[in-house]
Amino acid sequence: MTLNLKAWGRIGGLFGLVVLFSAVFNWLFVTGSIASAGVIVRLVLGAGGIAFWLITNRGEHPLGRARSSAR
Repeated sequence: MTLNLKAWGRIGGLFGLVVLFSAVFNWLFVTGSIASAGVIVRLVLGAGGIAFWLITNRGEHPLGRARSSAR
């Protein structure tokens, strides 16, 4: 099974979301500081994964179906 770019974008977006939550958890409950190297690396990786998802899904409605103008 081969994955196309859109599927890789979805994987990257999920990875980014998980890593971003990990960064926030680490910042709030573990280190207590955003200046920690682990928090900064996780924030950058999370933002990169979400950006990759947005780039691979541009031109579509990534958060749901488009509203129909004809009723």
